[in-house]
Amino acid sequence: MKFRVGGLALHASLGAALIVLVSPPVLSNRINDTGITTFGDDSSNNLTADPGGTSTTGFPGQDASFGRDAASTAGTLKKVGGG
Repeated sequence: MKFRVGGLALHASLGAALIVLVSPPVLSNRINDTGITTFGDDSSNNLTADPGGTSTTGFPGQDASFGRDAASTAGTLKKVGGG
C-alpha cells in the first residue's frame, strides 16, 4: 500500500512501514550567465554599445545588458572566492 501526504510518502507492506521524506529542489538566483558581452543590430553582431530602441523599433533588452557578464564589463562585479 502507498500513502502520500504532501511531500511525505508512506509505503506499507506486510505490516512494515517505510517513510521517505521528499524535499523540493533548491532554486538559486545565481543562474550561469551566457557569456555574451557584445550587442547586435540588423547589420552587425559585434557592437560594444547597446544600439537601443524600443520594443517595436531597434533591438532592446539584449543579453549583454544584463547579468554577471554585464556587471563584469562595467567593473561592478564583486569578486567572490579565491580563484
